[in-house]
Amino acid sequence: GFMLTAALLSMWMTNTSTTMMLLPIVTSVIAVIADTVRDISEEERKNFNLCLLLGTAFGATIGGVATLVGTPPNAFLAAFLADNYGIEISFARWMLVGVPVTIIMLPLCWLLLTRLVYPISFHTSPETRELLQSLKTSLGSPSSAERRVGIIFLCVVAGWMTRPWLSKFLPLDGVTDPGIVMMAAFVMFLVPSGGKNTLRLLNWQQTKELPWEILILFGGGLSLAAAVSTTGLAHWLGTSLVPLGAWGIAAIVVGAVVLVIFLTELTSNLATTATLLPVLAALALELGVSPITLTVPVALAASCAFMLPVATPPNAIVFGSGMITIPQMAKAGLWMNLLGIVLLSIVALILAPQVLG
Repeated sequence: GFMLTAALLSMWMTNTSTTMMLLPIVTSVIAVIADTVRDISEEERKNFNLCLLLGTAFGATIGGVATLVGTPPNAFLAAFLADNYGIEISFARWMLVGVPVTIIMLPLCWLLLTRLVYPISFHTSPETRELLQSLKTSLGSPSSAERRVGIIFLCVVAGWMTRPWLSKFLPLDGVTDPGIVMMAAFVMFLVPSGGKNTLRLLNWQQTKELPWEILILFGGGLSLAAAVSTTGLAHWLGTSLVPLGAWGIAAIVVGAVVLVIFLTELTSNLATTATLLPVLAALALELGVSPITLTVPVALAASCAFMLPVATPPNAIVFGSGMITIPQMAKAGLWMNLLGIVLLSIVALILAPQVLG
């Protein structure tokens, strides 16, 4: 349940916010289980805690792969291909690749955690279920502001999903996916929160708390990628790597996925993406294949590092709870990295070229 919730939320908001929002609930459930379920061993209790914590973090990471807004490397890839090669990847088209990855990876992650790495098999008691239900009831119904934000959010998603189809019948050439979300933000500055609250849904004080450093890093990465391409460095590096073509495209894709997944364990996924995309795109052209063939696996792999706390913000957040150690995280993360290598390589070689062109 927590894995699915984390994945669904991370499709539309940052995995950092998702994990921070869910972690207090996770720790509350862990406390309830500790107080009400007494007929299990200490080892199984520890495994349950680890599965819940890691499942939430991994679910948030996996869910971000599904959409362009779920994780920065996805959005960076779309902007890079549009700016440098005129290849447009719409929100809906990316979901045809990202959603299958999430749908396949999420249950496999659950199986790895609960059956292989940290096996659990106990069942909750009626007392536990009643206590959890009471906690759910205490949340109450959504407020007026929450309902209004939800309506705007659904309108944004509907706009993202239907824009390519509507553009065939309506003059929407100037409407883009970023334009839709910017319009939604503008509307939230105008719509009141409702009730006795005179504030708007969004104000400048809240806007100042946005993670602007990510946007600056994103823009800097695009500038770096443009410089690498326009100066001829990408072409030179791509030409230098042409001998790798003797191994075949499949071997290069697998090698790129392995490199990026383990490199991202120690570096920023956005910085890794910005560094490698121009080089691999140039290599793809030198080998006579579409840049999509080598760039899509890089973007996907950059969001699939699971071993270390520094690999992704969700890992760092659950590690900060003090309820999990680095060896425990690395043990599960290694299996997830191996799963990611196999799955992402298959998707990059078979699904992505057919869907994205």
